[in-house]
Amino acid sequence: MSTLLYALGRWSFRHPWRVLLSWLLLIVLALSGVALFAKGTDNSFSIPGTESSEGLQQLSRTFPQASGTSAQFIVVAPDGT
Repeated sequence: MSTLLYALGRWSFRHPWRVLLSWLLLIVLALSGVALFAKGTDNSFSIPGTESSEGLQQLSRTFPQASGTSAQFIVVAPDGT
């Protein structure tokens, strides 16, 4: 392994412009790949047919002003339990 790394370092030292151009090409390819294939993130998750999703659908039909709301629960247990 050290022989391979020594040869790579020696080649890189002897051909600095090729190494620099190779790195720049890799960076350009990576950035263009990100620009072409990147999507926005999505925070929605649903499993159709479950009781909770049916309940949320019923809630949105009955109380449309409350549809799409969310809540967070924080549970604190006493020490030692």
